[in-house]
Amino acid sequence: MSEILVRRAGWSDWSIYRAHRLEALLDSPEAYGDTYPLASAWPDGKWQDRVSDDARPLYLAFEGDRLVGSMSGGLNDEYPETFWLYGLFVTPSARGTNAAKLLMQALAQWCRDEGGESLNLFVTVSQERAIAFYEKIGFVETGEGRSMHRDESLKLQRMEWRVA
Repeated sequence: MSEILVRRAGWSDWSIYRAHRLEALLDSPEAYGDTYPLASAWPDGKWQDRVSDDARPLYLAFEGDRLVGSMSGGLNDEYPETFWLYGLFVTPSARGTNAAKLLMQALAQWCRDEGGESLNLFVTVSQERAIAFYEKIGFVETGEGRSMHRDESLKLQRMEWRVA
């Protein structure tokens, strides 16, 4: 197994990110606000915008030249002046490596560089492996829960990680 390297995405990454994100939506459809049918119909320009949006940095994890993980961050208008993690996915063949941890470290550094002290996320409560990973990193439940906007049957819990 090769070393995992993480870097911020750039415009030229849009097509490999598109394939990776669609894999995520097929692998764990209950974990994301987007759906495979919706995202697979997006025009190339939307994918290009996603990988180059400075307000929502996207980090990619590579094993050699193969994209094995991704995660984005950003602010959340509903929670002013808070920093958020969005869309973490590690391809099944790379789970158990340090890809997710390295992605988390990159996003935590982005948060600190922007003056943030903590990262927040909403996770689907049925995603037990994801919750266990987040807790291992240092996230704690905030006690806030809600339903997913696209499917009220999917329950989410909010978690927070102090990174400063």
